Amino acid sequence: MKKIANPEMHFWSRVNILRGNLCWEWTGPLNNWGYGRAKLSTIKTQIASRVAWILTSGVTPPKGVLVCHKCDNPKCCRPDHLFLGTPSDNSQDRENKSRGRDVKGRNHHHAKLTNENVRDILKMRSEGLFLREIAEKFKVTIATISYVTTGKTWTHIKEVENAIS
Repeated sequence: MKKIANPEMHFWSRVNILRGNLCWEWTGPLNNWGYGRAKLSTIKTQIASRVAWILTSGVTPPKGVLVCHKCDNPKCCRPDHLFLGTPSDNSQDRENKSRGRDVKGRNHHHAKLTNENVRDILKMRSEGLFLREIAEKFKVTIATISYVTTGKTWTHIKEVENAIS
C-alpha cells in the first residue's frame, strides 16, 4: 500500500468545503449507510466524520462514543456540525428530530408518495386500474402500490384503513 505523505491534507482534499453554514460533504468512498469511509493512517478505515473530529479537536473519542451529526447528513465532516455522544444520545437526537423508527408517511426519509397520492392510488385501484398502471403514473414500483392498497404501508391514512377493512 502506498504511503500518503500528508494524510491530513489528503483527507481534507476529499471534503467539499463550502461557505456559510452548509455541510462539508465527504467526496470519497461511502459505506452501506452513506457514511464516508476514510483512513487517517494505513492502520484502519474509519467513518470520515470521526476522522474530521480527530483532526480538528486533537481528541480520539473513546470506545463506545460516537461522532454524531447535528445536520443529520452522514457525509458531513464540518466540525461545528459534529458532536460526541453515546449510542443512546444519538438515538435520542434522532427521536427529537422525528426521524425515529416509527416515522410515517411523507416524513419517512424513503417516502416517494404524499398522503394525497395515497388517496388517489386507493381511488384509482377501486376504479379497477391495474397496479402496474398506477405504479407507472406515480413512478414507483408495483410493490409500493401493492403495499398501499393492502394496508402494509401508509396505514395512518384513514382511507387505507377503510379500504382494507
